[in-house]
This record gives sequence, structure tokens and C-alpha cells, in this order.
Amino acid sequence: MKYSTLLLLSFPIIVMAEPVSVQAEPISNTFCGHTSMRICGITFTAQPGPIGTLLTFHLPEKYVIRTATVQCIGDHGRAYYKLLNDDVTSCALRTCRPGAVTLCNTSCDIPVESHIGDVVETKIPPEILIASAASSQPGFSSECRLVNGIERYQVTGTSGVSCNAFPCQPATLTICGEAVAIPTASEMGAVLQAVTNNNQPVTVQCIGSGGNRPTYQITDSSAVTCEE
Repeated sequence: MKYSTLLLLSFPIIVMAEPVSVQAEPISNTFCGHTSMRICGITFTAQPGPIGTLLTFHLPEKYVIRTATVQCIGDHGRAYYKLLNDDVTSCALRTCRPGAVTLCNTSCDIPVESHIGDVVETKIPPEILIASAASSQPGFSSECRLVNGIERYQVTGTSGVSCNAFPCQPATLTICGEAVAIPTASEMGAVLQAVTNNNQPVTVQCIGSGGNRPTYQITDSSAVTCEE
């Protein structure tokens, strides 16, 4: 499915778990034996106990429901452990809400929800790129992860995106206490002639800076006199 600026290529919606399986060692009709069970793909062990015994197992924090409770029950002359909160068997994963990530010091929106572990492919909006880069529709991938217990998107791949694909943003520079306003965006390498607010001429260039988008820098201020 394509959007005008963003494209979701892979978006699993529901993660289903295998059915809860139980391997029990019956002891008597009033006592549950040693039991092994798999819940959300994880093996848990229930120790022997009489009818009525309640045991709680803790699930990883990626799941919406964090605990699974089993109880030893009697039924037609036999005793066995039964999972009480059946909603655990859906094993629903926690969800990243629509948000944003930072790429080359630039905020890029991710307008979809996804579950922990899902990878979302997103196209960078062409209006925030230089013209020559916008036509190639570069994109990035991000994964829904738990960061310090909070659901967040994190960039996992940039599909060859160069930070030089972003223009220098309008900025105000300073030299000798004087402001130099650059009101327009420019591609990396562009050279502009500007003046300070005291009408002193300077040369400004849009220069790349490693893993960040290019920024304006004053490259010639020989005509500026700085008062001591």
C-alpha cells in the first residue's frame, strides 16, 4: 500500500501464541501432580499441590498481560492445573503508537501503530529533502522496541540515505557579536553572500558534518571588524 509520503511495507498486526499445552503427572483425584505447561511459547513448571492451589507465572514485559495464573481444579474424579486468565493465550504484544524518530538530526514521523518486534518501512517526505534526493524516494526502517520499559520506534536501517540529502535549514549565525540571518534553505556546498545586522559582508557556505544534516557556516569574514 503506498502513501503520498510514507509507505508501510511490513506490518504484522497480531501475534498468536501456540495453544497452552500441559504435561502433568497425576497423583490423586484431590492433588495436582508436577506439571509442565507452555504459555506464549514459554515453558513453565507447576509444583504439586492440592485442589485450589493458585500459581502465578510472570511473562516478559513485551506482552500486554504480564502474568498467567493457573489453579489446581477437580473435575470428574481427576485433578489438574488449568489456566484461569484465558486472555493470556492470545499473547498480545505491547504497541508502539504513531511517533517520530530522529534521522540526521531531523525528525521523521511514523504515522502507524505496530507491535513489539515489528519493523516498519517509511519513506522520507520529499519536502524535507533536497530536490535531487527527493526523486529517488529514500527511506528508512524502524523497529518497535521497549526502551527503558517504554514502547518506542528505533531506526534500524537507512536504505543508503545520506545526511547530505537534507538541506541546510534557515539559520541565524553570529560573528563578533553580530547576527547573520540566512532565511533560505540550500543544498550542501551552496555558497551565499550575506551581511551582519551591522551591514558587514560575510560569506556563508552549506557544509556537511558527518552523521548530521549540513549546516551553514561562515567561511569568510575578513571584511568584519571585531571590536575588542
